[in-house]
Amino acid sequence: MKPIIGIVIPCYKANGLINSVIEKIINTSNKINDIAKIKIYLINDCCPNNSWREVDEKFDVKIIHHSKNLGVGFASKSGFYAALKDNCNAVVKVDADGQHPPEYLAEIIPFLILRPYNEMFLLKGSRYCFRNRFTKIPIMRRMGSLILEPVARVGLNCRGLTDIANGFIATNSLTLNYLLSINTNTQIFSRYLFESSFLEKSCSLKCQIYQFPMAANYGKKWISSMESNKMIFPILSFWFKTICRRIFNQYLFNLNLGTLLLSTFFLAISYVIYTFFYTISPSISSGIFVSAGIAASFTSMITISLICLCLFFFYDYTSGKRIKIVNFRYYLEDILLAKVND
Repeated sequence: MKPIIGIVIPCYKANGLINSVIEKIINTSNKINDIAKIKIYLINDCCPNNSWREVDEKFDVKIIHHSKNLGVGFASKSGFYAALKDNCNAVVKVDADGQHPPEYLAEIIPFLILRPYNEMFLLKGSRYCFRNRFTKIPIMRRMGSLILEPVARVGLNCRGLTDIANGFIATNSLTLNYLLSINTNTQIFSRYLFESSFLEKSCSLKCQIYQFPMAANYGKKWISSMESNKMIFPILSFWFKTICRRIFNQYLFNLNLGTLLLSTFFLAISYVIYTFFYTISPSISSGIFVSAGIAASFTSMITISLICLCLFFFYDYTSGKRIKIVNFRYYLEDILLAKVND
């Protein structure tokens, strides 16, 4: 029996684009219909323009309607639940605006099928794996990635992770059930933090992260419904909270060498602060010389705290998980196509 792959498409203000996306998905899936069957789930997130009405009736698409706009994350989860209810073996989320080329599905789906059924993983696209001058990415998105990605890598403790906001994601049903069911003190957000929170929860469940290079398609009709300049600070806040949660879970909830280094640092720096404010500072104010013993212990503790902090950062960095890169042949074709159109 052929595995079933659910294609989830949150739809909001995708006029003039959504029908082309679905047509390309179907044409691509026809090339691999001997190894898998696909089911398409279009989630109409109360689109004010009724984009979903543009879908040709000849296409076999299950349309899920929201009575009010709930955000891309909630729409994605609606599609995920529907796919799991229909016993899909894996799911792929594709944006309705056409920036995720459906042609990649011809290689993504075989990749999903070949993974061990009990492996928990997340496959995601990245526009920044390689430098590519032919893909025109909006400047605000480039700036946002430049600011946010180093913080995100620290928050997730993932080496090599790029393009954290990329919504071209895929996983199997086992991983999806875990992500939607298990409480890890993290949540999957409903709106623009969906991709980031999905990544955080995947990492908290020790999922292997795979990343594939892609060239996003920003055509003439592409318009973003998100105000990128207003999202940077909320996303930064999210990632700083993620760092705190990870530090707590990794070094306080669990005990390891990093716990020892971090504890020693806090003890040493606490001694430094206490000694400065309750001994050294009053002595200086009174014109009294600080004893050699206190001065030596003060400087020694500063040195110990700095050494422990540096060793902790080194330990934390080396304990991070390396992202695995998956290279699809279609990326080369996409680059060549972009070059021709440049």
